[in-house]
Amino acid sequence: MHTRARFLPEQEVNCLLLLPPEITRFSIPMFVGCHGKVLAVKECECCQKLGVELEVYGYDHACPA
Repeated sequence: MHTRARFLPEQEVNCLLLLPPEITRFSIPMFVGCHGKVLAVKECECCQKLGVELEVYGYDHACPA
């Protein structure tokens, strides 16, 4: 993901992802709550954001966007 928030490798995170219909197979985008761990952080010069590699290991819920 790309973000302006600062994360550290190995940091545990809870986040809300907005997933497009192509991924969820619903006709509309869906919000999905998830739990994961930061694997890597890389500065992205093109957009002045951080690229965060996140391992997602659990999901809470899904609801329409």
